[in-house]
Amino acid sequence: MSRRAKMLSILGVGVSILGGMVGSALWNGRIWTDPESLLNRLPTQDAAVVGIDFDALRSAGFVQWLDHAKTPEEPEYLAFVQETGFDYKRDLDSVLASFAPDGEFFLIKGTFNWARLEEYVLKQKGSCFDHLCRVVGSTPNRHISFFPLKRNLMALAVAPDDTAAARLQKLGPQSDVDVPVAPLWMTLSTGALRGSRNFAEFASALTGANRVTLTAGPSGSAFEARLDAVCRDAQQAGALTMQLRTLTNVLPRDASGVAGLLRSGVFEQSGSHVFGRWPVSADFVQSLAAP
Repeated sequence: MSRRAKMLSILGVGVSILGGMVGSALWNGRIWTDPESLLNRLPTQDAAVVGIDFDALRSAGFVQWLDHAKTPEEPEYLAFVQETGFDYKRDLDSVLASFAPDGEFFLIKGTFNWARLEEYVLKQKGSCFDHLCRVVGSTPNRHISFFPLKRNLMALAVAPDDTAAARLQKLGPQSDVDVPVAPLWMTLSTGALRGSRNFAEFASALTGANRVTLTAGPSGSAFEARLDAVCRDAQQAGALTMQLRTLTNVLPRDASGVAGLLRSGVFEQSGSHVFGRWPVSADFVQSLAAP
C-alpha cells in the first residue's frame, strides 16, 4: 500500500472514530440536557410547569422519607417495574413537566431499557413505530405516547392526540419561565391558577399575580416550601400579602395534612413580590404517602 493510501486509510479510521464519539455524545445526552434548554421544548403558555431533581432529593433524604412511609405500591406499578425494569426510586434522575390546556408533557431523564419498554407497550395492545410508542391510558381520551430523545432522555405526553409526544421534538410556545434553583419547583401562569381546583381560596387569591413560583428544598434538618408571587405593582403585592395572611389565619389551629401545612405559612412583601414560607416535615410527607 502506498504512503498516500495509508494516510487516507488512517484518516478514514480517525473520521469514523470521531463520528462515533460525536454520535455517542449526542445519544448519551452529554451535549444538551440542562433544564433551561429542555424547557424550550415544553409548551408553557397557560401551563403549570414543574421541575423535580430526584438526584438532589435523594441526596437530601427526601425520597427516603417516602420509603419510611412503607406505602403499598399499586399492583399495576409493580407489574410495570417487573416488565420494564424501570423503578423511579432507582432509575429516575429528573423530570421537567408542563400541564397545559391541551395535554400533559414530560421530559424525563433516567436509565431506560428501551427494548423492554417497547415490549411492554405491545403487551398492553399499544403500538410502536420508529421508536414512537403509543398506548391508551386510563380513559379513551388519554393517550400516552413517548419516544427517546436521547438514550437517557424520554419525551412523554398524555393527551387526546396519540402522537402528542412528537411535539417535543421542536420548540414549544413559550412564556417567560425561569428555572428556579431548587430540587422541586412549580411555576404557574394566571391561566393555570384559574383552572386550579385545589384549595380554591388560595388559588383565587393568587390569580391576580402575573406569575407564581413555588419551590421546595432543604432547610436545616427539614424541608421548606417557598412562594414567590410577582404582582403588577407594590400596591397589589401589599393587598395580596394581607389576603394570604387572612386566609391562613382562618384555618383551624389544629388542622392537619395540607390544611395544617398551609396554616403554618408566613408571608411578607418586598416591592412587587410576595414571598411565603412553609416548613415541611418528614411526618407530613409520610402522612401524604400513607394509604
